[in-house]
Amino acid sequence: MGCQSQQQDTEKSVFSWHKQEVLNGKDDFFNTLQSFNVQNVYQYFSSDLTDDQIDSFINECSQQDISVYYLCGTPEYALSENYTQLSQEIERAKYISQLTNENNIKGIVLDIEPYLLDEFEDDAKSIMSEFYDNLKQAYTLAKSYDLKMIVCIPYYYDTQNLTSFLENLLKDGCDGIAIMNYYQSHEAQHIQTEIELCQKYQKECINIFELSAPEDGITEENTYYDEGISTAMEHFQMIQENYDEYKLSLCFHDYHYLKELLENE
Repeated sequence: MGCQSQQQDTEKSVFSWHKQEVLNGKDDFFNTLQSFNVQNVYQYFSSDLTDDQIDSFINECSQQDISVYYLCGTPEYALSENYTQLSQEIERAKYISQLTNENNIKGIVLDIEPYLLDEFEDDAKSIMSEFYDNLKQAYTLAKSYDLKMIVCIPYYYDTQNLTSFLENLLKDGCDGIAIMNYYQSHEAQHIQTEIELCQKYQKECINIFELSAPEDGITEENTYYDEGISTAMEHFQMIQENYDEYKLSLCFHDYHYLKELLENE
């Protein structure tokens, strides 16, 4: 399978964290997504956006055959004391999905990174236990609203004695995982455990590649900023060939860098 064929066959998504795409960047936004055949956008909706602005964006995405996922997350959502705030995100996703009867959002993407909490290093086990409990409750709530729930994870939980967390998460805490596969070495091997568990529980697995410039803690090994989209697609094809019986999808982080790199190809 060539790179062009792989691009056409692979389901693609992109993170979008900025409100200008919702408000006034839509022409460039849709041109970029269509040029790369992106089918899903994980969109963050800031609290200052009006219902009409959000509704207009979702309707326009629908007209372009692009599915919208409600994107949210902060490390604090891993803690049991903050479950109420997490549940309020699910409630807001439900509310937004009901702004129109025709073009609802497809689901919610939770980008919660508990390992960024100050207390994680000293108390990882209890924090991950709280995180799992929060996700399980959130998933029950999301399912009651017919919202698909995807949970972002790093590729290395299984190397930190957290395989049981991964298994429990995939068993009853989500519809799928989006793996931040941010290391240009052994990328296929990095997600072997996760794919095996996704196969076991028949859950979706999304491979995320970083496109951001190598700065602010992001190294050249973490990102495809210098190598470009074509190289990223070649690496994704190699990953997929390792798991030819399981259909992976691909996501890029994030929209602004995807646009920049596509313009430079």
